[in-house]
Amino acid sequence: MRKHFDPERFLIKLTPLNPTVRSKEQSLASAINPHDNSSSEGLVKAFQDEGFEVVLSIGELEENRIGSNCGQYIQRALHARERPRASYDLERYLVRAKNP
Repeated sequence: MRKHFDPERFLIKLTPLNPTVRSKEQSLASAINPHDNSSSEGLVKAFQDEGFEVVLSIGELEENRIGSNCGQYIQRALHARERPRASYDLERYLVRAKNP
């Protein structure tokens, strides 16, 4: 990172990968577990050791359950056969697909 970005001018913002239908389909897993604060320690330290200021940004986990973390994918989640665990709990919030 230092080769391309000067720590005096840039900071690093880390955030977990949102659990979306697409990330599940692609078998993507986040390096940061929003339920385990220690999961990001190594990554944060690696950037800090390079002189970067690091911001760890973990949003409200409720956003994952209602699908507001990636609004453009809400229709896809409504019609998906399978959703990522602990995300898109749409029926609980009475979010339903509209009839065409």
